[in-house]
Formats: sequence, C-alpha cells, structure tokens
Amino acid sequence: MKVRVEKADAYFYPDVMVTCNPKDQANTLYKQHPVFIAEVLSPSTEAFDRGNKFNAYRQLDCLKTYWLIDTQAMRIDSFTRTQNDDWLLHSYTKADEIVEIKGIEVQCLLKELYEGTLPN
Repeated sequence: MKVRVEKADAYFYPDVMVTCNPKDQANTLYKQHPVFIAEVLSPSTEAFDRGNKFNAYRQLDCLKTYWLIDTQAMRIDSFTRTQNDDWLLHSYTKADEIVEIKGIEVQCLLKELYEGTLPN
C-alpha cells in the first residue's frame, strides 16, 4: 500500500504503515494519515530513507513515529514527534530492550522483532 504525502506532492511505498484514521478505510489506492511508518534499510535505499523520504514524511501532521530498521545489525532508529513538532531520536540496540511505537501503544522486545533474521 502506498502513502500519499500531499504537502510534498509525493507517493511512497513504506515497508510498514499503520493508520487509524477512518478516512483511510475507504481509499484502496493509498493512505494519507499514517501514525506509524517503518522502513527496512538496505545499502541502496538507506540514504534516501534517512534523507529525502524522511523529510517528506515529516510533512504528514498525523505521523507520530518513524522507524529505520537495520538489516545488518540489531538496531532500530526510532524518530518520535514531540509536542513541539520536533523529532526525537532513540536508537534501540540492546536485545532485551523494550521498543515502543508511540501513537498506537505497541511494545515488544527488540530481539523479538529480529527473531530468525540475523546470524547468531
């Protein structure tokens, strides 16, 4: 499913997106009100995901949390929108650390997200 960022006149295909807005239920082509977006990083897309794409996503007033998920190491860079409309970075790197998705109140251990994906 793609997300439309109207203010940036752009569409993207995020790896994971959560929307709770009823306006998004009727549209089967794209969503416009995600509260959470995650991108799984690859060497060819990492710079774009961290740069221009995140710049566009920040223009979504509804977006509360943006994750960049590393595929080479157990690490998630979580950007959370503050009340002042700033973005706070927290990097999750410890296997037993509880990761949280603000806006939808989901929590789990970092190692659970990576189960079966990284060599021991």
